[in-house]
Amino acid sequence: MAVIRPWFKDKEEFYNFFYHLIQSEHLIEMEKPEQYEEKLKAVQFYRRLAVKRVVAEDAMFEELIDDIFSDYHEAYANFQENKQPLAQKRFIEILNKLMK
Repeated sequence: MAVIRPWFKDKEEFYNFFYHLIQSEHLIEMEKPEQYEEKLKAVQFYRRLAVKRVVAEDAMFEELIDDIFSDYHEAYANFQENKQPLAQKRFIEILNKLMK
């Protein structure tokens, strides 16, 4: 997992980042807040960018990310919350690193 070092501190942060991304996208779709279409487009853009950047480093990450997305949907269906959520500030820091 050394490839993720430029962006993530460790595998737990990697997991929580992608979990947070899919959770954000799903909640926007479900709750339809004000200007939800623009918000949904933005989170989908960042999701695609993050996946593309990480998978470009090593294709094996694509399957891991798919597993994380599956974990989120399973947890949601079972009314479970992420036990180690990523702080919003750190989430944004990682997004900014991935944008470079």
